[in-house]
Amino acid sequence: MRTFKKVLSVALVLAMAVSCFALTSLAEDAAITVDGNLDDSGWAADGWTTVTTENGTAQSGAEQEGILKDPENFKYDFQFATDGTTLYFAFKTDFAPSYLNEDPQDGATNMRLWLRDGDSGTFDRLIDFFYSYDEATKTYVPLVQRVTDNFNAEGSKLEVADVDFKFAATDNSYAGEAAIALADLGITGDSFNFALTFSAPDAGIDEEENEVYECLVYPKYEKTEDDHLANAPYKDGGVFATLALADITIAEDTPEVEADFGWDIVIPEGEAGDEIDVTITLKGLAEDKSILMVSMFVTHSDNLVPVVTEPTDVEDPFFTDFGTKTPNGWESAGGQYSAEDNAYYLCFMGAANAAEADGDIVLTIPFKIADDAKDGDELKVSVNYDEALAEKFDITIENMDGDVKPLNAGAADATTKVGLTDTSSDVSSSASSAPADSSSTPSTSDVGIAAIIVLAVAAVIGAAVIIRKRA
Repeated sequence: MRTFKKVLSVALVLAMAVSCFALTSLAEDAAITVDGNLDDSGWAADGWTTVTTENGTAQSGAEQEGILKDPENFKYDFQFATDGTTLYFAFKTDFAPSYLNEDPQDGATNMRLWLRDGDSGTFDRLIDFFYSYDEATKTYVPLVQRVTDNFNAEGSKLEVADVDFKFAATDNSYAGEAAIALADLGITGDSFNFALTFSAPDAGIDEEENEVYECLVYPKYEKTEDDHLANAPYKDGGVFATLALADITIAEDTPEVEADFGWDIVIPEGEAGDEIDVTITLKGLAEDKSILMVSMFVTHSDNLVPVVTEPTDVEDPFFTDFGTKTPNGWESAGGQYSAEDNAYYLCFMGAANAAEADGDIVLTIPFKIADDAKDGDELKVSVNYDEALAEKFDITIENMDGDVKPLNAGAADATTKVGLTDTSSDVSSSASSAPADSSSTPSTSDVGIAAIIVLAVAAVIGAAVIIRKRA
């Protein structure tokens, strides 16, 4: 059987590789499609920054302060995101874009992105995300203009073709979305410096009340009496914001999946000082699944004291102690107990025989109800996968089927109260309930007269994990 463990460990490594591939595929689901519609899962709902005259600066001169025609409503939201190779940028407004001519400076609504590599000096790159009109098709189109790259390191030159940009516009909204490779931007560190200039040809108003070009710059910078643009992004020492890539990394989607199997937990009734046997039974095995290896954490409340904390057989930790029923040929693949965490780590597996039906696996774990427990105190036992515990126990966890593929185990909680012979379940609408006999021995009497405790057994989806000790 020890030879089987070595053979199986190789299979588990392969299974882990498959699992990693699956996670990569899941991460792609939380991505961004550059189309101007900002409903992608890659954009964080709480990741938007709103720029107003409070945290931004109108570019007009000091003598023209307040030249913005509508400072209350001329504002915009922006967000950055990255998947590790690409920088995504998006902006949106609550007003329609404008178009006068093809001049990117003041001919149409324009979002300008400034980038700077160092903490001081002038900008290294600017990109105009322009709103333009195509005479041939008689339609408004996205256009990238005035890509300026002052960063001259080999291989870092940015071209218009390197920038993917799309927008979506209505009579009362405008949104843009862009994607640029981090390498093309020369972003190689953990953060980058940026500034934004959002402008429109009719955003301002002059002294004669004519609509004129104006822009709102982020981040806010101070104007001086001598030069109201002294701290603008295109000036040496201009004000830039800094953003860490870790803060904008696209989160992986974790799709909900059905568990391939779950557990029934039965906690017998008892008084303070009593020893009780908690049973954990396989249930809900998927029709097309069979279990070759099962792994879990078993945790308990403070008022339950484990009777066995050191395995009787160190070669088969906790298997002979707790394995009331398992398929022929099964043995332990690892086990630990942490008093600090009130937690067992258990891993049992077999060579040729797999668990194929409900009840094929039954674990019986003895506990003592604490001497100072009071009537009505809650007793709780859980089966679960906890990432923090896995890290602390220095293990990697997964449940495996007969074809050495990962299975999703259902986690479960069971609760009862000290000294009660009849307690009602307190469960959510998604939970199920299971009866518990007054002792660990199954009752053969009529169910109508059997003393039972209604337990809350809440099944939830656990992460698929291989239990395998790290080297």
